[in-house]
Amino acid sequence: MDIFIIKNKKSMKKIYVITQGSYSDYRICTLCSTKEIAEEAIKLYGGSVIEEYDLDYLPNRPKGEYYWCINMDWDGNIINTPSTMGVEYEKDFILKWQPYSYSNSSSVSNKIQFLVWASDENGAIKSCNEKRSRLIAVGYRGISWDEYTKLKQVGKLLE
Repeated sequence: MDIFIIKNKKSMKKIYVITQGSYSDYRICTLCSTKEIAEEAIKLYGGSVIEEYDLDYLPNRPKGEYYWCINMDWDGNIINTPSTMGVEYEKDFILKWQPYSYSNSSSVSNKIQFLVWASDENGAIKSCNEKRSRLIAVGYRGISWDEYTKLKQVGKLLE
């Protein structure tokens, strides 16, 4: 599998974004090429924040693949239309799966959510079904959110 690799990330150019507000009031005030200029600019935009980003950064990913979110029940039935996700969600799902509904954390979930790399919807569903089968084989079928969280905290959760 080919992987896009950004080499020598340390030499990557940074961009400094001066922002204000939050939610619907959030706005970009200016972009700066150095931290020193950003620190000077923030004085002009009272109450501002400096956000730092790598310029032209693309995350490592399998070539030709996208990040998919698949929600299914433990029998493998798709709950809603699979969709591609922004890669920023990858960091939120460290183990790439979780109980789908956790509004009542002590109740057993009959659904599961997966995040996987795949080139298309069929490949994503196939990958999720393989993971679902492995999870069932080790006894995770119907795990509650509380159980999931406890196992994740002690590092005993199968990916």
